[in-house]
Amino acid sequence: MVRHHRLHPHAALYEEAPTQWHSGEAEQSEAATIDPAVVEETTEKPKGLRWVWFLFFGSLLFFLSVAGFALFVWLSDHNAVSVRNIDLIIDGPLTVSGGEAVALSLSLRNRNPVALRDSVLIVEFPEGTRSPDDLATPLRVRRFPLGDIAPGESRSIRLPVIFFGSQGERKEVRARLEYAIEGSRATYRREASFATTLTSSPVVVRMQAETEVVSGQESEFLIEVTNNSEQMLENLLVDVRIPPSMEFVRAAPKPDTGATLWRIPSLPPKATYPIRITVVPGGTEGEVRTFTVRVGEAHPRKPGELAATFGVLSWDVRIKNPFVALTLFVNGEPLRESVAVPAGAETKVVIRYRNTLPVAIYDLRLQLRLEGSVFSPFAVKPDQGGFYDSVANVVRWDPRDVPALREVAPGASGAVAVTLQTLSPTRIKVRPPVLRLAVEAEARRVLEREVPEQLQAVAKGEVRLATTPTLLQFARYSPGPFQNTGPIPPRVNQRTTYTIVWRVTNPLNDLTDIRAVAQLPSYVEWTGRTAPADAEIRYNATTGEVEWRVQRIPSGVGVGRPPKEVAFQVAIRPSAAQAGSKPVLVRGVVLSARDAFTQTPIELRAPAVTTELRLDPAYPANAGARYGEVVP
Repeated sequence: MVRHHRLHPHAALYEEAPTQWHSGEAEQSEAATIDPAVVEETTEKPKGLRWVWFLFFGSLLFFLSVAGFALFVWLSDHNAVSVRNIDLIIDGPLTVSGGEAVALSLSLRNRNPVALRDSVLIVEFPEGTRSPDDLATPLRVRRFPLGDIAPGESRSIRLPVIFFGSQGERKEVRARLEYAIEGSRATYRREASFATTLTSSPVVVRMQAETEVVSGQESEFLIEVTNNSEQMLENLLVDVRIPPSMEFVRAAPKPDTGATLWRIPSLPPKATYPIRITVVPGGTEGEVRTFTVRVGEAHPRKPGELAATFGVLSWDVRIKNPFVALTLFVNGEPLRESVAVPAGAETKVVIRYRNTLPVAIYDLRLQLRLEGSVFSPFAVKPDQGGFYDSVANVVRWDPRDVPALREVAPGASGAVAVTLQTLSPTRIKVRPPVLRLAVEAEARRVLEREVPEQLQAVAKGEVRLATTPTLLQFARYSPGPFQNTGPIPPRVNQRTTYTIVWRVTNPLNDLTDIRAVAQLPSYVEWTGRTAPADAEIRYNATTGEVEWRVQRIPSGVGVGRPPKEVAFQVAIRPSAAQAGSKPVLVRGVVLSARDAFTQTPIELRAPAVTTELRLDPAYPANAGARYGEVVP
């Protein structure tokens, strides 16, 4: 064993580990026989390992040095042309006030060993940017031809601008240098950007209005648009979004488009542009509605849209139920928005009221305002102690005259009424013919702290007067659009022709979709002749029906100008069984139409016509019946 270790001095490095699996006695025996010289040789082992580690770390250091040098060369572009050797910087304040002039500086330096040829600097600005020299024109892109930039040369450009936008909006300016180098046809680019934040808006939008409104009662909202900058603002657009449940009534000034857009041509510094909007809220107790107002620059190519927003405002209002529920009825029909009644008819208006509060209300006063010259002031008849003031066109019910109004218990209800007489169609001069009704209620309640509080409620609606057309059907022999033939009075077995006339008068509103239908008896002949030539008159030989259609009959026809008339010709050859009678030529006619203003359907009827000639001017009126009786 000793010789073995001498022949292989490093064998102990490989044999030592397996001996750990031998028993303890074997290890002691072997250790006792080891020559000290061998031990001396085995202690030289760490010297060889040090050389191995030295070589490993030396190689690693060499590799890292080479890699670092390569990386340094790659990053430094030493003695090479590169976009990284061009410094392009935009500098300016990190925050600015909207509408305030600010100067941005743009610096450029060429650190390349060659010149930059035909260089152009392109600067792109965000929406809402203007030049102080031209506030009317949006500033979107500016180009600066710089020509050749020599190695080491620097350029700087000053950019005075004004940013418009809403508070907190981020505005980013982008710059791009485009250039070429000698010996290359390619175009190279170097880009840079700069961002700033608006600390204030050039336009301040304020709302002056209540935060609680009563459902069904007119409410006014005041919108104020103020120029918060030192510059004249031009071509502003105010976009007001009214909640869908609120009905637009009016505005001052009137909107330019619909009920949502107002155009402000110019607004001087610190000036205010007021807009008053009146609406009627709808909804139930506790609901919240939101107004949204956006002010900005009008889009040059898209009418009604904002190119840039300068100010935004949201305003929440809570809906409250009125203290007293008011309901209008016209001729027994609930008046929600409008109701139609025939012109010239008597009209009854009923006002129902109900206390919606959990406490009693006192001294309830009701007032009905009448607007529109379509009723007779001499035929206004209020009931239950009401009084009509013909000067103000107001009907009042006061608790001094109506005891039921002095105290109305919680949940209690009641009603008052007034009867009106609308004018006949020929006496109505206003168009459209409308009677506007507005009920105003006022009362007081005593709060828990025994402090009286005034309460108000409003209900509105309008009564639209419908036209009252007439329809007349009659027969003629002479004169007329056709030359009739045959004996008068008609004779048995001899043919006589007649002209049938349909006449319509329409005193008030236009009529649309008119259709008239009548039927000929089987013994009456359709000759095919109609007048006027363009009249749309058709005959059905199977059913014997005559139909006339016309799209529109204007108002005033038959009142101060000729009525609307169409005519057609029929013939009859009486039989012996008809002698002594007056045969029917056309059975009753039915005309259907629609009132173009009130959109109510209209149906008119005219009785059948016989061979009588009561409306023929060629025959005496009192003898018309005799001339229509069939003779043998």
